[in-house]
Amino acid sequence: MPQLTKCHICGGRLVVVEGYPVAHQVTSDCRIWEGEGLLAACAGCGTLQKPVTESWLRESQSIYADYAVYKQAGGVEQASFDQDTGSSLARSSRIVEWVKRNGAVPATGVLLDIGCGNGAFLRAFGLNNPRWNMEGLELDARNKAPIESIPGVTRLHAGPIETLQARFDLAALIHVLEHIPDPIRYLRSLSSLLKPGGMLLIEVPDLQRSPFDILIADHCTHFSIDTLRRVVTRAGFEVFRLEATCVAKELTLLARYPALSDQTDSSPLEMIDDTSAKIHIAWLQELVEQGRATMGPLGIFGTSIAATWLGAALGDKIKFFVDEDVNRIGRKHMDRPIYSPSDAPKSLAVLMPLRADIAAAVKQRLAQLGLQLIVPPAAPDASRAIVLTKEPQYSIVFDVKEKHGISRLGLMTNESWNQDPKRTLFTLARYKFVAKLLAGAERVLEIGCADAFGTRLVQQTVTRVTAVDFDPVFVEDVKARLDPAWPMECFVHDLLDGPVPGQFDAIYSLDVLEHINPDGEERFVSNMLKSLDTKGVMIVGMPSLESQAYASPQSKAGHVNCKSGDDLKALFKRYFDHVFLFSMNDEMVHTGFYPMAHYLIALCCGKKSDNG
Repeated sequence: MPQLTKCHICGGRLVVVEGYPVAHQVTSDCRIWEGEGLLAACAGCGTLQKPVTESWLRESQSIYADYAVYKQAGGVEQASFDQDTGSSLARSSRIVEWVKRNGAVPATGVLLDIGCGNGAFLRAFGLNNPRWNMEGLELDARNKAPIESIPGVTRLHAGPIETLQARFDLAALIHVLEHIPDPIRYLRSLSSLLKPGGMLLIEVPDLQRSPFDILIADHCTHFSIDTLRRVVTRAGFEVFRLEATCVAKELTLLARYPALSDQTDSSPLEMIDDTSAKIHIAWLQELVEQGRATMGPLGIFGTSIAATWLGAALGDKIKFFVDEDVNRIGRKHMDRPIYSPSDAPKSLAVLMPLRADIAAAVKQRLAQLGLQLIVPPAAPDASRAIVLTKEPQYSIVFDVKEKHGISRLGLMTNESWNQDPKRTLFTLARYKFVAKLLAGAERVLEIGCADAFGTRLVQQTVTRVTAVDFDPVFVEDVKARLDPAWPMECFVHDLLDGPVPGQFDAIYSLDVLEHINPDGEERFVSNMLKSLDTKGVMIVGMPSLESQAYASPQSKAGHVNCKSGDDLKALFKRYFDHVFLFSMNDEMVHTGFYPMAHYLIALCCGKKSDNG
């Protein structure tokens, strides 16, 4: 056995995973590969990887020298399918749509596509962003002419990244980072090519949902969602989107440089975590045995990595392939014909080297065609390898944990949850009421967000929330807990110093006005109004004056401007044509007698023209 190198993520000791490879390895352009075949797990960070030995480096160079992008489809990019409906979209188009939904693309800019292949992502990005300039980077110039003919592409760079001098607004690595022997160092070198605030887009296979990833000979790092986040943050980037849902069995990440907050990963290290590899290896062996045990000649569903590997493992037993990709149907793969599902032989069984849940969905969708589709054994999910719920419908909790981690309470919410849990309920009930009233609003401003724990309830019903607070301690707490799946802008701002920049469809402020000294009240409200659209809605909530007889000393300490229901309504009638007042006791909102309410909520609309 060759001398193992150290982990290329943390420098830790590598431990070889036994039982690898299963039958053969495959190259990332779908060729069978007979090579060194080592797989290892790091004893320090747990990352599953190919040891970067001299042999692995030579093999990778040999693979790339004869690389043929999407050769099964004549160079046309692989389609990504919705397994329930069968609808397809090119992978790059799906990623571009995801980036656009997540607000990372301004109207103009400059894109660098690293490892651009034959230009599939450049084409998709250019179609959606016609005012952007684009450049590509590849190891060689074999595709120079077709890439530079893509509208918006100004140049293809051939050679190492160190030769680039320009600076970019967005750098994309679509199925590139898994090939890089030292990904953290590589990303750090890339940061110098980004403009301040520049964006990084990464797409890699998801180890936990793609058992076949470990078979790919030239994939150096096998990324889980935690490994990818750790690599990117250690390179100095701030991750603000990381999802496993954009493309099936893949991870999609957006990050910015430089990081605006400390994202140091403090998760425990010093463990050997080859569990996922062992689960995947065992399942792959089951898949081969299933094929060997199935009588007669066979077909295979698909023509990519998994199908290529299984086809080689079963040899002459495989007579044809079945694919739904119109660009592959009618061609040949491994010297066997590729049929559409409707034209495939109905008398022969077709193996499905897919996760069992995906295979079952495809089989159900194609049931009317009469194909003998063989669903594989239950597919592994390494994220749920150890703990399973007794009722299977609750296993989703592990998916959510993997995607989002375990959410932390904010500073303020943590205090109430530990000191007086019911107070947490009362606060969240106020946010829920606001969320219902503002449902459908486009741009919403929260003034005095504190730890913004309840803000997510409003985010669920509106398009975009901007949250401000005058205390930087709370704002930093909010930023430290931001979940990429629930994006919002949050920054320090004191309304007594001026309005929040921009115009908003709705503004709400809960438990703030009672802290404003009466001599600053008019300035505070006037600055709120300056940020409110002429047809906008404002909601203000505060403890009632009558409630203060029962308030705790902690609550009373900052309450310098509590009002009765009549006084609160009178205040906002100066600025709005219509003010609707609601009472609240505990978590219940109602329209009852104001003096008996512990909390008051004013809904204001019809902004008067002489205000703001």
